[in-house]
Amino acid sequence: LVDKLGSGSYGTVFRAVENDGSRVVAIKVLYIGVEFSGLDIQRQEKLGDETKGVCTFKELLDVAGRQCVVMEYCPGPTLRELLDTLATNRRLSERIRLRIARRIIEIIADVHEQGCFHYDIKPENIVVDAGPESSTERSTEEVIGQLLSGQKPRVKVLDLGLAGIQRPSPTEGTQQYKPPEAFGTGEDSRRGAWDVFSLGVVLHEMMFYRLPVRRPATQGTP
Repeated sequence: LVDKLGSGSYGTVFRAVENDGSRVVAIKVLYIGVEFSGLDIQRQEKLGDETKGVCTFKELLDVAGRQCVVMEYCPGPTLRELLDTLATNRRLSERIRLRIARRIIEIIADVHEQGCFHYDIKPENIVVDAGPESSTERSTEEVIGQLLSGQKPRVKVLDLGLAGIQRPSPTEGTQQYKPPEAFGTGEDSRRGAWDVFSLGVVLHEMMFYRLPVRRPATQGTP
């Protein structure tokens, strides 16, 4: 393991390198009590094989009773880091931001075509890169410079751990990006509607650098 990349609802993600240095990967160490099923693995493998633009699943390891999900390492800043940097100096034109947004929409549409749904679309789960492809991490400023020079954005959608057929529970996902019906027990928000709402929130944030509704992160009802 090289360094910690972040933590989420299901585990902690690290950047790692093979012992011989031949491959850089991301490894999510799942929390105790969290396990991937055979169906989860099949779904992740299918998405990686048939959907460009998602972080691909590599293998599942069992280390000291903890499941570790080995995934593609996607270098580049997250959309959250990009937006935070641009909030005080809005250098990227609307046209560039729309190019990034179009690519995000295309990727999620591909995921839906496979019969799966993300259920946790947010800027933290989207990586944006530009310029020559490289396994070396680019800083946020470097990516902004590449975009301003006319380089085409490359987008990767991360953390499809919730992706599936069944709707998550009201406590899963990220509150600010969840549709209002996700907090109730009424009509199910499957068939892509959940993701469409989350995408709308992300696109609003990309255009206006703020959430459309300032919903508290701990709020449990609409």
